[in-house]
Order: sequence, then structure tokens, then C-alpha cells
Amino acid sequence: MKHYTRIALIDTGVYPMELYRAVAKENADFLGVTYEELQGAPQLFRELICGPREGNFLILEKGQSVQQEMFLNL
Repeated sequence: MKHYTRIALIDTGVYPMELYRAVAKENADFLGVTYEELQGAPQLFRELICGPREGNFLILEKGQSVQQEMFLNL
């Protein structure tokens, strides 16, 4: 935890943020790090959970290594 500098809460638009915001701020205060709230992309989150996953995600086969070039083709 010594290398953490912030807690970021991402609002995906899926859940009401009030409870999560309070817990995240409390944790940031406890750890002495910055609290930040980011706007997420609800459609991207839905695709991650429900599919389809083509186009916006890097999909690897079992045992396949991640290569920098893979991100250049997304």
C-alpha cells in the first residue's frame, strides 16, 4: 500500500454512488491519500459484463503473452 497515492471511484452509472462515495472517501482519509471520482463509460462496462467483447477489449488465448503491439490495433 505504500506506493498508492489515491483512491479513485469510477461512476459507471450502474449503481447509486452515495454509499460507495462515502466508503471510498473514508478509506482515502484513513490511508492519507487523495480521493478522486472519475466518470466511467456505462456502455463499456455493460460490454465487459454481458458482451459482445469484440473491438473494445484485448482478448487473449490461454498461455498467450501480452505484447505492446496488441494495444496499437484496438
